[in-house]
Order: sequence, then structure tokens, then C-alpha cells
Amino acid sequence: MRRFNRNGVAVLTCAVAALGLLALAGAALANGGPFVLKHPGGDPAAKGVLARLAPDLKPGRETRLQVVREDLEVRFEPAPAIGTGGKNQRPAGPVAFVAARYFITNPTPETVTVDFGFPIMRGIYISPFAMMPRPDVRVVVDGTNHIVPEILSNSAIYGALRRKAAAEIETALQADETLRERAQALGAGASAEAREALVAFLAARRHWKRSDAELLADYLALRPAASAGAAGPAAAIAAPGAMVRSEATFSFAWGADASLRAAAQESAWSVQCIGEQKATQWLTWLAACLDPAHASSYEALFEAWGGDVRERSVDLATGRVRPRENESAASAGQAPPRAPGDGVPTVYARVDYLETGKNLPAAQKAAWERVLKNLPVVFTFAPMNLLHYQVAFAPGALRTVKVLYRQYPYEDSAAPASYQLAYVLHPASLWDSFGPIRLTVVVPQGVIPVSSMPLNDRVPVPQPGPGEPGLPPGRLWQAFSAPVSTKTGELFVGLSAADWARTLEGWPGFSLLSVKPGAAK
Repeated sequence: MRRFNRNGVAVLTCAVAALGLLALAGAALANGGPFVLKHPGGDPAAKGVLARLAPDLKPGRETRLQVVREDLEVRFEPAPAIGTGGKNQRPAGPVAFVAARYFITNPTPETVTVDFGFPIMRGIYISPFAMMPRPDVRVVVDGTNHIVPEILSNSAIYGALRRKAAAEIETALQADETLRERAQALGAGASAEAREALVAFLAARRHWKRSDAELLADYLALRPAASAGAAGPAAAIAAPGAMVRSEATFSFAWGADASLRAAAQESAWSVQCIGEQKATQWLTWLAACLDPAHASSYEALFEAWGGDVRERSVDLATGRVRPRENESAASAGQAPPRAPGDGVPTVYARVDYLETGKNLPAAQKAAWERVLKNLPVVFTFAPMNLLHYQVAFAPGALRTVKVLYRQYPYEDSAAPASYQLAYVLHPASLWDSFGPIRLTVVVPQGVIPVSSMPLNDRVPVPQPGPGEPGLPPGRLWQAFSAPVSTKTGELFVGLSAADWARTLEGWPGFSLLSVKPGAAK
């Protein structure tokens, strides 16, 4: 992942609210939460993968188990009907049902228990009609054992990173006597001379950039007094295994480990004025400046799971992967800025956010503004949320692990306008043994899908397995299949928006909402 210098880069400025926290188990989920996408405008970062989850929330290498094969099914189906004025209508775009079925064996003589991670970049479909809004995601083992995966929200991940970084900052401050003394002189109401003394010390003795030194000075001035010196252990970000429900449990409740729920609320002082994205970048940046060994940024985590800052699509005419086009967003003045030296306007910039409605004293406001000014511009294009679950494999066992979920495809306005879905293949390369991957795409008759892996074979429509939803009634279905020849990068599947609209118009008993096919919302 590339990181760009702030000089010469246009930075979007927007007063946006910080992302909401993950709802607790059994509690209603607030609209606009980080992993909820209710509108069929598309999700340019909807991706899923399977990998071993390491304690730092990155994918870890698996050397003991073997993936015999992966059967990946992508099914484009109509969104649930909306009843308005006595007429049943459907949103213009489809909903994608994804079934990732892994056949995994344990060739070792011992039981192997693995914490699996499955990141979904941004959107998990959630029904707008549910009495209790629930993400449409489930994990099924051997067809009968239903696991409730923990959904580690984007906010929980940010909070865990901040908690770890804050502990490392305080530890570093206490370890250096001179730095500790100069830091103690700073705080709310500290003199300009004390601030300049710290900045000069870091520049002269530590060879810091002045902008980084000012970031630390403002951290010391803005943090609450209770935080000073409260180093605590800089523990691992998470402790996988402590948050997983029983494999025999079957429930659609969801939640997070108590420590991660607490992490999402920690360092609230750093979030309230600049939002959790920038606050997390700020604290992790400082921890890395004080000790490069402690570099643990959100961007590094994003990249480790295969996240890409550039939105891409498969071209329906050629089958080649190209930059995504979003004409409606461009005409509305929402087009992402171009990166230096990059002629592709498909990079989403992180926004600068400053809450100005808190009646901040002038000195505090100036400090927050300096923080935003001094932080490098980092390009990140989507929130990431992790599913986490645990499966045990007895010696010699062969088990089927299925991750089932729905999400909205994203829209591409390049002619012909299309709906697209992206799937990350990268973590397959982290297994010592990962067998073939077979892609099957199911669509209504009258729609021909296009994939970055050519769909050369027509196959019988797969029947749903145990614990899997059936096909929506009212239309004949067809299936296309292809072997996936690579285990890195991304897989793309697209279909014509015009073909989809014609198919949906003919769906018995329903009519299409008056939305231009392919138009981004």
C-alpha cells in the first residue's frame, strides 16, 4: 500500500460523524454503523477471505492444516421486495449471496484448533425489514454445526490499535529520563516555551521531523491528566479464542469480546474532535516514531488482508480488470482525488474531520488543527471489519467450513453499466497447502456474468447444502463455472445492469423501482 506525502495533495475536508460502535449482543444496531450497508448504491470494497487470525489481527501463516479445495459460489439475486402504495417493488440492483466452502483436513497426529479470520471490507447486508437488525452472515461446519462469528467492528479494531499505541507511547516516555521530564512540563495550559523545548529536543537529539515533534507535543498537551504515566502493558491487540461462541451454538445474536468493546471506547479524548480514523493514525504514528518496532498502523492491517486503495472492476467487453468508473459520483463533485503521478482517479482519500461544535478554547482548537495539519495524508478506501470464529480439527479429520453472507455489489458506470463484486484471494497464499479454487456464478436466465477468471463452463445450478438458503422462487436460474488459476490478488465478477433490469422487470408479481440502472447513489 502506498503512502503519500501531504505536500501537493488535495485533502478532502468534511464535517462527518465518527463511525458508530458495534452494537452489543441483543441490542439494536444503529443506522449507518460501520459494517451495515442498507442502500443498494454499491459497496466498492465488499470482499471476503479465509485465513488464520493472528493475535495482532493480521492473517497468520498456517502450516499444519491443509485446504483440500475451496468451492466459491456467487449468486446474484433480487433484493427483498418493498411494499409501497399496494405495489411490491424491488431496488434496481441485486444482492450478492456468497458461499465460500472450504474442505480442510488435519494430517497431523494431534488436534489442531485454529482461530479463523474473515474480513469483510465494509458491507454485510442487513435486511431493512428485520425487527432486530442483524448482519446476514453465518458460519456452518460439517453442515450441522452453526457458529456465531464474532464481528470485530471497524471501531473495535481502531480502538484496539489506539489502546496498544497509547500504552507504547507512555512506556517510551517513562523509559527516557530527559524526555519524561520535558513531557511532564507539558499539559493543559503549558507555556509556549515548554512546548518549544520539547520540539527542539526531539529535533536535535532524536532527529525527528518538526511536524512529528509537534504531534507528540500536542498529544501531551491534549491528553487527560489521568492518562499521563498510565503506561500499562503494551499487550497484543487481541486474544483470539477468548471471544468465540461454542461451535454447537446457533443464534443470530452477535457481539464482541469485552476487551474489544472496551477498546472501542478507549482514548475517547483523541476521537471526539478528529474522528477515530485520524485519532488512530495519530497514536499509532507516534508509537512508531518513538520506537519503530512498535509500528502497527490500520493501513498495515488493511494491506495484510489484501485491501487495495484503488477501486477496480472487470470490463464486461474484454474480461480485463480496469479502474472502476463512477460517473454519477464525479458529476456530483464526489470523485476521489488523483494521487501524485497516478492518472487513475480511483483513490479514495481519508477525510480530515474536525468537530467545531464543541466550543473549544482557542488553544485547544489550534492544537487539534495542528494535529490534522501535521499528520501525513494516508489513502485508505474502506472500513474493515473482521469475522472471527474458532474450529477444532481432530487428527486425520476432514471438515467442511462454510462462510455464508450477503452484500450489495457495487456499481460501475462505464458502458455498459454493470454491477460488480470483488473477492480477495490473497490469504490463500498464506497456507502451506491450499488446493484448487472453483468459482461458480449463479444468475437468472437472461443475464450473462463476466469474471476476471473466464467463465467457460455452463454447469447445473448447485443445490443449497445443509444450512444454506435456497434460490428465490419466480425465475429460472443458470450457472457458470471456472477454475481460479491464482491465489493472490482479487477476483472480480460483473453483470450488465441493463440485463439485470430487464430480468427484474419480468419477475412475477414485482416491479422495479424507478432508478436508472448503473447509476451510483
